[in-house]
This record gives sequence, structure tokens and C-alpha cells, in this order.
Amino acid sequence: MNTTGLKKLEETEAVNCSFFSEINMFWYDQVILNYLPPEDKELVFLPCGRANSTRNKKRIRGKRDPNGILDPRKFISEGTGHDFMKSVREDNGLEKVILSEPLTLIPYAIEGHPARPDYNLPPEYLSIQGERCFINQVSQWLLLLKQKQPNRTNIFYVGGKHHFLILYFANKRAGFPFRLIFSLPANGLKDYTAAADTLVKMIYGITEKNIIPEMPAIEEVISKFLKSRGRYTHRRFWKEVIVFHVPSSKEREANIPTINVDGMEFIKEIEAVDLNFANANYARIYSGEAGKADLKTSIPTLLDFAESEEQEND
Repeated sequence: MNTTGLKKLEETEAVNCSFFSEINMFWYDQVILNYLPPEDKELVFLPCGRANSTRNKKRIRGKRDPNGILDPRKFISEGTGHDFMKSVREDNGLEKVILSEPLTLIPYAIEGHPARPDYNLPPEYLSIQGERCFINQVSQWLLLLKQKQPNRTNIFYVGGKHHFLILYFANKRAGFPFRLIFSLPANGLKDYTAAADTLVKMIYGITEKNIIPEMPAIEEVISKFLKSRGRYTHRRFWKEVIVFHVPSSKEREANIPTINVDGMEFIKEIEAVDLNFANANYARIYSGEAGKADLKTSIPTLLDFAESEEQEND
């Protein structure tokens, strides 16, 4: 690996931030879409995060080794956030995968892969387009996983709410092929250890005793997320999500996995519920019942469209 020009990378410095850079597309298309977790291991997703202190360490095949060469990349699995989740990280019976903007997924098992790109994504570089791409690509991989491993029923998550919602909506977009079991820290990073310990207990409660834990309602999670002040909170995007997120009374919404994903059934469900709700908002816009302040906090994309029409009419 070329180690020339190594320097300390500042947290605020943006490096390789796009899902559509050549190296990031190669990582997803050629590596991630060919990666499958071992069938005998439960699959746990964790969030990405800052790991600047892990750069420029001597490594051999990604593992720290004093006889290795300097690797300029950050290793999220060694970062502070994952240090707090040691009960998950150090359990060799679990397959760990990092949810990453803009790499989509970074499995622990191949984090040291030569093709795994480095990146640094300051919060201000998050975009609605990037979040949508993130959800779509995770959803595509979940469908591939279900196709290749149809007997896998559960997936697990521990970490902050932002990445949880990415995984939740990706699973939803795929038609809920998996039951999502999760443990979210009550008070951010300081509760990561307790959340990880809780998740490990839930995992082995399922695998050893078939005890399926009851999960909080998704509306409760979204509501708490929108009220939080995390660096990675992209409020306008998630407020738009919650406006168009209409709970379904069907089992699908209860995180009960479907063996065969019926795409047409899901489309009909959207037509019957979500589009009626969306059309009601369009009606409010064009009837003048919705004020701009209301639209700015709930449907910014529609507001921008409405404002552009006003300018044209003037």
C-alpha cells in the first residue's frame, strides 16, 4: 500500500464522501454484493463513526502488527463507539457488519480488505440523496441475503437511532424479509455498553430458548430521533419520512418476516394508504390551507416545488 504523504486527517475534512465515487461503487458492486455472512452466525449491524485515532497504524491484512506497514485508513471496528460495544465486537459467534456512509456496508471480516476505501464524512456533507441511496443499497443487499439464505429469520442492530432507521427502512423497502431485533442506547454513547450487553442477551435468548423479545413501536423511535440533537441528525429528511410513514395494521409492520416477498401486495398497500396520505398533503398545498412554515418543517421538497411555481406565475 502506498504510504507516501501520510498526515493527520482533521475531522472536519471531507474525503471520498459520495456513494458514487468510482472506488465506493466498486466496493459495493464487486465486494459487498458478493459477500454473505456465515450461515451459522447471527448477523449484527452496528453504526459507523469517528475513528481518526486508528489511522496510520502498522498492519498486516488489516490486523495491527509491529512488522506491518502503515495503513492510512480508519478502522471503525477499533473506534471509540465500538470500544463501548465490546460484548458484541468480541463475540466470535456473531457476524458483525458496519452500516457506513458512503460505503454502505463494511463487514468486520473484510474491513482490512485492500479494496476497502477510506473516507471521512463530516455531518454537513450528509444529504437527502445520500440517505436515500444508502437505504436503497442496504435494501438490495438484504433481498440478496434472503434469496441466498432463506432460513435466516432475524437480523440484529445495536447503536444510535440514525443508522437504526436506515436499516429499518431498508428492511421495510425490501418487504420485511427479516425480523429486526434491536437495542438502542437510552442516552447516546455513554449507554452503548448497556445496549450491547442487552442485545447479546436477546440474541442468545432467541437462539437457545426461542424467546422473541417485544420491540418498541417504530413511531416511538422516530419521534425520539426527531427530538434529539445528534450530529448525524438530518432533520428535514427524517421529518419528511415521518410525514409519509403511515402505520399498517398488517403483520408486516410488526416485524414478522415474510418468506416470499410479494412486491405487488406491497405496492397495493402503498396505494391504499401512503399515496392517499400524500395526496391529502398535495391538496392542502394547492388549496392554500398549508402555510409555508408548516411545509418547511414537514414536506420541504413539495415546498420548493410550490415556491418555484409561484415565481413562474409572477
